[in-house]
Amino acid sequence: MRFKNILIINLGGIGDFLLSTPAIKAIKEKFKDTEISLLVVPRVKEIATNFGYIDNVYVFKKSMFSISNIYTLLNLRKKRFDVAINARTITSNKSAKRIKFLLDIISPKLKIGRDTENRGYFFDIKIKEQDLGEKYELEYDVDTVKEAFGIEVIDRSIDFLIDKDSFQNVDKILKENKLKQDDILIGIHPGGQPSRRWPITYFVRVLNTLYREINFKCI
Repeated sequence: MRFKNILIINLGGIGDFLLSTPAIKAIKEKFKDTEISLLVVPRVKEIATNFGYIDNVYVFKKSMFSISNIYTLLNLRKKRFDVAINARTITSNKSAKRIKFLLDIISPKLKIGRDTENRGYFFDIKIKEQDLGEKYELEYDVDTVKEAFGIEVIDRSIDFLIDKDSFQNVDKILKENKLKQDDILIGIHPGGQPSRRWPITYFVRVLNTLYREINFKCI
């Protein structure tokens, strides 16, 4: 089984992309001469372009029928992909129509994706999935490449490549806030979409408990 090029469609957030990196890396290791392309939302592009096993990164914006999106899809169509993989769950019939629309324009020879509650009827290779997630998101990506290509993903470590400038910027911020190298730092992230957001009172309770146990600085 040989492929000239493979497109991976992942229109989730940064976390969704990072969780898919073990599966993408395994595909590249299996098909070393295959060109791997990625279609992502704008905020993921800056991170995704740093991965050596991803050859091309394309951006799909939120506005479905924007000129830039149509231009991107037509360019992808010209590449005549052997395989396109949708690496996200299909949460609704509307979402299914959206992915089908993308694939119809891109027109790969083989369409692979997660068949959430039978919404992925248009895939050639379907990975069964229920609305109520039964597995860690990373495992769905791993199962997809296993069922589609017979690839056993041994290395499940998540890649997150951080450039030198970012390390230097963090060092500068820590020094400006008088944080020492041997300080214990605990970071919290109280933001996110409302459906995924932990109540702020929970963060307060956790931090108060930790303050009674250890001496640390909170970021």
